[in-house]
Amino acid sequence: MMTQKKLEAKIKKVKSEILKIETLRPGKLSKQYNVCGVAGCKCKDPENPQRHGPYFKLNYVHQGKNKTQFIRDQFAKEIEKQTQNFKRFKELSQMWITLEIEKSNLFMKSEIEKNDVEKIKK
Repeated sequence: MMTQKKLEAKIKKVKSEILKIETLRPGKLSKQYNVCGVAGCKCKDPENPQRHGPYFKLNYVHQGKNKTQFIRDQFAKEIEKQTQNFKRFKELSQMWITLEIEKSNLFMKSEIEKNDVEKIKK
């Protein structure tokens, strides 16, 4: 088990890593290829169909609602970076919570031990 000081140092490090994250956004970016409704189009060629695309689609949940947004090709790299930043943010947040729980449990344990020692002294 870690000491209170070590836990606080780790928490401080996690917080500083969170502050380094710049733009972020939830979601998963995917590529899609589509078939259109135009008769005789290359996308419907029976021997060598060539679908239209890629089109980028971002799926995410925000405020409890599923959202879908089409992303223009020129923004796909930046959106992918933002979703990776969000994933890192979530990982760091979970680490922070885990460390805070451990710190709280350590504090309660030390307080109980202190009280037990005081009871013995009386």
